[in-house]
Amino acid sequence: MSAHSSFRHDVSSLRRRLSRRPGDLLIPVLTLAIVIGLGASVFAVVNGTMLRPLPFPDEERLVRVFTLPPDATDTRSRNPLASIDFVRFSERSRSLDRLEVIWQRERGLVGVGDPVIVKTGSVSSGFFELLGGKTARGRTFTRQEDEGNASVAVLSNGLWRRAFGGDPAILGRKISLDGEPHVVIGVMAPDFQPAYRDSELWTPLSVNAHNMPMPNATYLVSVGRLAPGRSLTDARGELGTLMADLGQEEPRRRGWTAGVVSLRDYQFGERRGALLTVLVMVGLLIAVAGSNMASFTLSRTIARQDEFALRAHLGASRGDLFRLLCLEASLVYAAAAIGGLLLTFVGLPMILSLDPDTARALGPSAPDWRVQAATFGVAFLLACVSGVWPAVSGLRGTFASSMPGRVPSTHSRFARRFQAVLVGLQTAVAFTVLIVGGGLLESFWRTSTLKPGFAADDVLTAQVRLSSSYATEERRISFMDRLLEAVQQDHDIVSASAVSSPFIPGFNYVTAFDAENQPTADGQLRQANFRRIAPGYFATLQLPIRRGRDILASDRPESPWVAVVSQSLADQVWPGQDPIGHRVKRTEPGTGWMTIVGVVGDVKDVGLGEGPDPTLYVSQEQHLPTGLPIALVVRTRGRPAEAAPLIRAALARLDATQVVDRFVPMQAYLQGSLAADRFRTALVVVFGATGVLLLLVGLASVTARSVTERTREMGIRLALGAAPSRLWIATTHEALRSVWIGIGVGMAMAGMVFQAVTTMLSGVAAPTSGWWAMSVLIVVMLCAIAAGIPASRVAGVRAAVALRSEV
Repeated sequence: MSAHSSFRHDVSSLRRRLSRRPGDLLIPVLTLAIVIGLGASVFAVVNGTMLRPLPFPDEERLVRVFTLPPDATDTRSRNPLASIDFVRFSERSRSLDRLEVIWQRERGLVGVGDPVIVKTGSVSSGFFELLGGKTARGRTFTRQEDEGNASVAVLSNGLWRRAFGGDPAILGRKISLDGEPHVVIGVMAPDFQPAYRDSELWTPLSVNAHNMPMPNATYLVSVGRLAPGRSLTDARGELGTLMADLGQEEPRRRGWTAGVVSLRDYQFGERRGALLTVLVMVGLLIAVAGSNMASFTLSRTIARQDEFALRAHLGASRGDLFRLLCLEASLVYAAAAIGGLLLTFVGLPMILSLDPDTARALGPSAPDWRVQAATFGVAFLLACVSGVWPAVSGLRGTFASSMPGRVPSTHSRFARRFQAVLVGLQTAVAFTVLIVGGGLLESFWRTSTLKPGFAADDVLTAQVRLSSSYATEERRISFMDRLLEAVQQDHDIVSASAVSSPFIPGFNYVTAFDAENQPTADGQLRQANFRRIAPGYFATLQLPIRRGRDILASDRPESPWVAVVSQSLADQVWPGQDPIGHRVKRTEPGTGWMTIVGVVGDVKDVGLGEGPDPTLYVSQEQHLPTGLPIALVVRTRGRPAEAAPLIRAALARLDATQVVDRFVPMQAYLQGSLAADRFRTALVVVFGATGVLLLLVGLASVTARSVTERTREMGIRLALGAAPSRLWIATTHEALRSVWIGIGVGMAMAGMVFQAVTTMLSGVAAPTSGWWAMSVLIVVMLCAIAAGIPASRVAGVRAAVALRSEV
C-alpha cells in the first residue's frame, strides 16, 4: 500500500472512530484549548511589554532621562527633569543626539459642547519627529513656534473624532484651553503614541535657554535617543557629570543625580516581576494539563490495545501504528492550538481590563506572530510529550498480545506506575500554583483592606480647571472660596474642600523644604509629599488632628503663613520634639517661612499600596499659583457619584465657562490604585483553581480506568470473599497514594517558587500557615471525592460475570 493510500486509510479510520467516540477528541481539545488560551493571553501581555518592538523609530536607542533627589536611589524617587536640566542636557550632552520633553497636564477645553477636562501635553518642537509621529491632517508646530510660545494646538485622532465629530474643517479652528485661545493646526494619525504619556492634545512647551519657567521644578518627562555608538553606560556617566556641574551652577540642584534607562525598561520594568511570576504559573498550569493529557492518552491507548493487536495481526507494522498515533495527536493538538488562539482574542481584553494602565500602554494587543508561533510551539511540544510518547508507551505488549495463544490484556504494571507518577506530578504542580495563588491573594487582601488613614466612604473627588481669567492668586482664591461655599449649600452635601492632588493612582507631588534650625547631615534640603489644601480638608476626610489646629479661613495671604505636617514628617524632622511653632520654607518662588500649627495622622492618598509617606500641608488660602490642579473633595450623605450634577450646577451658577470634570468616588480611586496587584493576583488564583480542577478530572479518569482495567482482579477478590466496601476503600486509597506524595513534593516546590516570587515582587509576604493547612485539606478532600466516586463502581462488579468475561 502506498504512503498516500495508507494516509487516506488512517484518516478514514480516525473519522469513523471519532464519530463513534467523539469524547476522545472533545475532552482533550477543550481541556487543552482553555489552558493554551490562558497561556497565550498572558504571553501576549509579556510579548507586548518585553518582546514586541516599540512603536517608534530607532526604538532600541530610545531612553528616559530622570533625576533623583540627594541620597535617593529607589525607583519611587525618580523625578522628571526641571527646565534647567532639560536646557543644559540638550546643550551639552554628546551621548544623546536628541532629547525631547513633555509637560503632561490636564486643561479645560471650552467651546465644544459641555466644558470638559482633556489630557494635554506641552511638548518641545522635536517631540513628534523623534517618535515618528505623522499627521492625518495639517502639520505639527515648528521650532520657531515653540520658541515663540505660539498659541497653536495639535489634536489626537481620537479627540478630533470624539470632541469635534471628525470635522474635516478642523484646521484653523479656534479652541479655548484654560481660557486661552489656540488655533488647531494639525491632527495626528490614529497610530501615534506619545511616548506612553497619556495625552491627546499638544501645544508648544517654549522652554529654552532664554525661557526657563519653574527652573527647579521637576515636571518635564523626557524621551531621548542615544547617539550612534553610545551606550546606556556612556549616557549615565556623562549625564551624572553634567548634573554635578549643574549643582555648582544652581544651588537648588546641588546633590541631585541623573539616571538613564531604556524607554521600555522605564515604562514596563516595574511590571516585569509580576509578569514573570504569572508566566511561571502559566508554565506550571501547562505542565498540569500536559500530565493530565498524558494520563488520558495512556488510558485510551491501553483501552484500545485489542484494536491495535487486531491491526498488528492483520499485517499492520509498528510504523503504521505510529503514523496513526501521530495523526491523531496532530488533529487533537492542532485543534487545541487554534481553539486556544480564538479564546485569546476573547480573553485578552478581559485580562487587560484588570489593569487599565497596562492596557493603555500596550495599545492594540491582538496576538501577533510571536504569540501565534509560541502557541503552536507549545502545542507541538505537548503533542510529543503528552500525546505521542505515552501513546507509543501504551502500545507495549500489543504485538505480543496478538500472538496465538496469548490472552489480550488491558492492564500492565508499567501503565499503573506511569499513571501514578503523572498523578503525583499533577498534584505537586497544582498544589504549588494553589499555594502561590493563595499567598498573592492573602497579600492583596491585606493591602486592599488597609485603612488609608481617613474615611473614604461617601467622598467624591473632582478636578477643577480655572481659565486665564483667574490669572491672579487673589482671584483664584476668591473663586475657590465661593465655589466651596456654593457646593456646601446643597442639603445632600455634608462638607467640601479642595486639595492640589489630581487623584491619579501612583501620581504624587513632592516638594523640597528647609526646616529652621534642623539641618540635614549633608546640608541638602528635605523631601516630603506636598498638598496645598483649603480649610475643612481634614474635617471632610475625617482625618484626625493629633496636635495643634487645622488650617483656617482666616489664614490669608496677609497673615503669617502656616503649615500642617503629618505625624511621620514630625517624627522625622523633629524627633522627640513638639513641632508646633517650628518653621519650614519651600523652594518655590514667592513663598516664605511657614509656622507649623498642627500635626495630623499619616495617610495613603497616593494609593493603598503606597506609603504612608511624610507629608507637608500648606494653606490654599495663602498661596494658589496658576497651572496646578485643584481637586474637590466632597463628603455626601451617601451615593457620592450622584453629587456630580450638584457640583456642576454650583459651578455653572458662578461661572459657566469654567470646567469641573473627572468625578471619581474616593473608594474607586483607592481601589484603582491596586490594578496591577489585582491583575497578577486574579490570574494566579484562576490558574490555581484551573490546576486543581485539571487534577481532579485527571484523578477521576485514572481511577475510573483502573476500575475498568482491573475488573477481573476485582471479580477474583469478590469470589474469594472480599467485601465490596473494603475493595472501594483500597481502590480509593491506592489512587490517593500518589496525591500524598505529590503534596509532599509540592510543599517543597511551593516554598522555592514563593521565595523567588518575593524577590521579584514588593509587598508580597509568604502565605500563612493557615493557608498551607487549608490548601492541603482542600486538595486531599477534593481528590478523595474525585477518586472515591469512580472507585465506588467496584461495588457493582459481579464476580461470575467478570470471570466469564476474561475467559
